[in-house]
Amino acid sequence: MRQRASINTTRKGPSLDLTVSSAAVARSLQMQYVDDEAVAAAANGPAVTTSAAAAAAAAAAAAAAAAAAAGLPAVRPLSASCALLCEQHCRKLQDIHGDLGETTALDIGCGTGGSCFELALSFSHVLGLDGDPMHVVAAKEMKERGQLEYFPVAAEASSSSASTAAAAAAAAASSPAGRAARRLSEAGEELQHGATCAAKVSDDIDRDKVRFWQYALPELPPKLQPVDAVLVEDVEGRLGPGLARVLKQVPGLLKPEGVCVVVLDDSSSSSSSSSSSSSSEGTGVGHAADAAVAAAGVGDAAGDADLDEHQQHGGSGFIASMQHVRQRLEQQGLRFVKQQQLRYPLAGGSCGLACAGVWLQS
Repeated sequence: MRQRASINTTRKGPSLDLTVSSAAVARSLQMQYVDDEAVAAAANGPAVTTSAAAAAAAAAAAAAAAAAAAGLPAVRPLSASCALLCEQHCRKLQDIHGDLGETTALDIGCGTGGSCFELALSFSHVLGLDGDPMHVVAAKEMKERGQLEYFPVAAEASSSSASTAAAAAAAAASSPAGRAARRLSEAGEELQHGATCAAKVSDDIDRDKVRFWQYALPELPPKLQPVDAVLVEDVEGRLGPGLARVLKQVPGLLKPEGVCVVVLDDSSSSSSSSSSSSSSEGTGVGHAADAAVAAAGVGDAAGDADLDEHQQHGGSGFIASMQHVRQRLEQQGLRFVKQQQLRYPLAGGSCGLACAGVWLQS
């Protein structure tokens, strides 16, 4: 397994012909491509400058140690956390002799591709799927050039409601690709015009391992072959009620002993409640509500309806959503492994919260 390297974001970089002005795409770039300075700031580490890379790494390590002592998950770039979960639980990657052949991974809802590039550190071939044309354009640009300039989303816009973001993304997806790049300030979000940021893929990542397709999610391309790892990313809620349909197709995409990782938003949970219920390993103790949902034995149709309703109306935060995800995948024969909370850096030195669940194919 190759050594994990961070995907960097720099304030200054070579100018590119394409400057992304879509707030939805800019938010995805900010979320998926971050540097050690942003990680340290989000973890309440000391202030550092971009030139002090070593100091930033040290601050991030110190903040991670402090978080571990407090029982909180360490702040880590979301794309790195998603890929790391896939790597840790993919049985095929544990074949040190290489007798099982090349490894493949599929990222559903890949956004601007950050997790796909992180997956390429360990997997032989990675395919990213997204339904939004401009997210795919940005991801392909990242593959082609290795970096992309964009206008950062204002801090106020970063905390916009999920419903606003979902509505803006849906509007972009339903319009022609040429118009999807329009600024989404019309939907109530503003960009910090002027200075741009540059999202950058680390030089030691082989970008040729990664491909990106635009497809009308939640349906998946019929020609897809089974893979060793499926990552479903819906932290921004862009899949909406289509998440239920995606989950129904996941088991058929996994090879024997393949791993499925689902990552959802957890911004509505408090730090106290999430730290006490953020993780459950193997067949050990999990959320009490999870057990209640599993024991209820809700049928397939009812489960989809509940999941759809939660996605449309917000529910009570990520716990209820992950309950339905767990119920759906276990009903389809996948074995639950763990659930844990993820903390990742956001613009302005704050951190976001996500919840990840891991399942294995029998």
